[in-house]
Amino acid sequence: MEMTPKELKNICRKLRLYSTPFVNDVLYAHYKGFKRIAGLKEYTGLKVLYLEGNGFSKIEGLDDCTQLKCLYLQENCLEKIENLEALSELDSLNLCQNFIRKVENLKGNPKLNTLLLAKNKLTSCEDIEELTECKHVSVLDIQNNYLNDPGVIDVFEKMPSLKVLYTKGNPFIKSVKNYRKTVISRCKNLTYLDDRPVFEDERRMAEAWATGATESEKKENEKKERDVIAAEKKEKERKQFEWFGSILENARKEKAEEDAKKAADTAAEAAATAEAAAAAAEEAAREAAAAAAAAKEDEYVKEEEKQKVAGEASSAEPSSTEPSEISGSVSEDEEKQKILADETSEDEDVPTLEIVPEAVAARSAAQRAAEAAEAAQNAAASAMLSSKRSETDEDEYIKEEKKASSVESSSLEPSSVEQSEEEEEEVEVRVVKKAFGGQGETTTVNQTNTIKEDELLVEDLDEEPELPDLEIVDTNTDQVIQVVTEPVDLIDELD
Repeated sequence: MEMTPKELKNICRKLRLYSTPFVNDVLYAHYKGFKRIAGLKEYTGLKVLYLEGNGFSKIEGLDDCTQLKCLYLQENCLEKIENLEALSELDSLNLCQNFIRKVENLKGNPKLNTLLLAKNKLTSCEDIEELTECKHVSVLDIQNNYLNDPGVIDVFEKMPSLKVLYTKGNPFIKSVKNYRKTVISRCKNLTYLDDRPVFEDERRMAEAWATGATESEKKENEKKERDVIAAEKKEKERKQFEWFGSILENARKEKAEEDAKKAADTAAEAAATAEAAAAAAEEAAREAAAAAAAAKEDEYVKEEEKQKVAGEASSAEPSSTEPSEISGSVSEDEEKQKILADETSEDEDVPTLEIVPEAVAARSAAQRAAEAAEAAQNAAASAMLSSKRSETDEDEYIKEEKKASSVESSSLEPSSVEQSEEEEEEVEVRVVKKAFGGQGETTTVNQTNTIKEDELLVEDLDEEPELPDLEIVDTNTDQVIQVVTEPVDLIDELD
C-alpha cells in the first residue's frame, strides 16, 4: 500500500481529524502496511507522527515536517539513521526493533532528549560512539543489542546529560565486575539504571567503593561510607525529632494562648451579658414600680370619681315640701359639701404607696394585691348600696306617714301642729370614723340622710382590711349616743 495524500486524508476522516492537512498536529499512520514514507508535504504543522508497524526500509519524506517533536518508527525495517537534519525541534526518537547497526546522523538534532534503540544490531563501542556528540540526550535505551565491549561504559561516562540508562540484554554486562557500582560511580548524573533508581546513598557508597585500589580497600571504603551514612541518618532523624518536638511545643503554646484568649473573651462576654441582664432587670423593676404607682393612682382617681358620683346622686334626691324639711335639706346639702371638702382634702394628704420590686415577680404580686383590694371594695360597696336602698325606701315611707299625720293633726289641733314641728326639729348626729388608729373624721347626717358609699370603703392595704368603728354623737350635747361596728347597726340606730 502506498502512503499517498489521499490515503492520509482518509485516515484523518476515519479518526475524525482535520481534513485540512496543515491544521493537524498529530497523524496516526501506524500499522497500515506502508512501504515508503511519502505524502507528508502538506502536513507542515505536525508535532507527533506515528509510523510504527509498517515496512519502511529508509527514513525519508520528512523534510517539510520541521515542527516535528516526536517520531515513532519502531517495528519497521530500517537499517540506517538518516534524513533527520530538517527536524531541528525533534525531542524523542523511537527506533526500537529495527536493523540499525550504528548510531549516526544525529548531530543535526540538537534538542534530542530521548533516544530508544532497543533490539537493533549494535555490537561494538564504535557503533555508539557518536552518542558523545549528543549533548542533550538524557534517556538512552540500548537493551537487547549485541554490545560485548566493556568500553561502552566510557561512552556513557562522556554523555554529560545522561540520567536514565537501560543496558540489559547486552553481553558486556557479564564481563564487567560490580557492573552497577561501576556505572553509577562513573556516570555522575545517572538517576535511573536498568530496573531501579539510583539514590544518593547508593551513589555515595559506589563512589567510595571506586576509590579503593584493591578489592579489600574498596569493600572497606564502602563499609566506612555506609557507617557515615547511617550516623548521618541517625543525626538527621534526631534533628527531625527535635524539630517536630519544637513544632508540637509551639503548637501547644499557641493552643494554650488561644484557649486563654478564648476564655478571656468568653468571660468578658459573660460579664457583658450579666451587666446587660442586670440593667434589664433594673429597668423592668422601675417599669413595674411605675406601673404599680400608676395603678394605685388610677384607683385613687376612680375612688374620687365614685365619691363625686355618689355625692351628686344624693344631692339630686327629692326634698320635702314642708318648710322645716326644706331648711333641713338645705343644711343637709351644706353639711354634705363640707364632708366632701374634708374628704377631698384628706384624700390629697393620703401618702402614695411606694413599691420597689426586686424582680419582675413583684409586679404580678402588686397586681394581685390590687385586684384583691378592688374585690373587697366592690363587695363593701355592694353591701352599702343595698343598705342604702333599703334605708331610702324606709325613709320615704316614714316621710309619707308623717305628712299624713301632720295633715290630720293640723285640722284638729292647731297648737299640736307647732309642737309636732318642734319635735320634728332636726336631730343632728355626728358619725366619727376611727380607721386603724388614725385621726377621726366627723360627718354630720340627718335622720333622713343616708350614709355615703365612700365612708365605708376600706383602704388598699397589705393586710386584710377591717371596717372602722362608728360613734353616733348628739350635736346638741356632744355626747356619744351609740358605738356601732357594722353599717347595719348605724342604719338601725338612725331609724
